[in-house]
Amino acid sequence: MNPYQVLGINKYSSDEEVRLAYKRLMKKHHPDSGDGDTHKLNEAREAYVYLTTDNKQKQDVVTCNVPTTHAELVSILGKTKIFETEGIQFEVFVPYETRMNDTITVKDILPNVTLKIKFKERNE
Repeated sequence: MNPYQVLGINKYSSDEEVRLAYKRLMKKHHPDSGDGDTHKLNEAREAYVYLTTDNKQKQDVVTCNVPTTHAELVSILGKTKIFETEGIQFEVFVPYETRMNDTITVKDILPNVTLKIKFKERNE
């Protein structure tokens, strides 16, 4: 069971979006006020409990591999750069001490999301 798919949300959804998706499905599938689909009602409940309990590992890790040359990397050191992964853009400061094959780790770039940016030598 993919709890995000069950609730019709993505993994970057806020806690409030999770709660609203759950409430929407509860209303839709409840025996007293909706279509009475108890199987879907139970799936929604399990997904909500999974996403809102502390038992779940709350940090998702998104990795962005950046093929670059040494000269390109040097040109962005000490600057804020926009990186894109999984269709989402992230604005990240690239520290001066970053070198080729280093990984920048940015925690909580979005709620419960850690971004890892790996600079790799581009084959030309």
